[in-house]
Amino acid sequence: MILVIPEGMQLDPRDLGDVVPNSRLPFGREVPQPNTGGNVEHVNAAMDRFHTFHKKEPRRLVEIDPRHAIATRVDRIGDLLSIAYRSDKWYADGKDVDYRHVIEQGGQTLYEPKGSQRWAEQTKLPVEVPKVVTLLGKSLGLFVKREDDGLVYESNPKNSYLFCSPSGDMLLLYSPNDGFIAMACGGHLSVKEHGIDG
Repeated sequence: MILVIPEGMQLDPRDLGDVVPNSRLPFGREVPQPNTGGNVEHVNAAMDRFHTFHKKEPRRLVEIDPRHAIATRVDRIGDLLSIAYRSDKWYADGKDVDYRHVIEQGGQTLYEPKGSQRWAEQTKLPVEVPKVVTLLGKSLGLFVKREDDGLVYESNPKNSYLFCSPSGDMLLLYSPNDGFIAMACGGHLSVKEHGIDG
């Protein structure tokens, strides 16, 4: 699984063909890559980001549960300090390595869907919600300095995956059970050939 189509992107059967269930995937349904239509640009951008980050070609396009949308109204949680993930980038498929990205330049804010935290300021997600996202790896947790008390907290959502937007300006945590549970953006965040930057 390498690319995910979030809810809200209209799939045209003429572009995608039949949806083929694949029980080996931990979430979503595998679909063929579109050859024509308005979705091609978004899929191609996500595939380019995958190639840039992983140094290999993407293999699958997966449509997730249509009930799972990326929230546009969000709770501002605080400053993202670091994020850890497991990925086979740069290596043979399945040869996973653990990575930890420490935010060096600051300015990356962690958001959760509106209503996640009573104390949090509700706002609009400051960057455009992507139509397709690219898998970076399995999430191993993150550290965030919360806005309510200024303390540093660790969060490690079980069975969650780290994705990015095709432009590389947003990180997203996705749970197959709960959907998109957190988004991080801002500062100089970028997903590049050497990893997550900013």
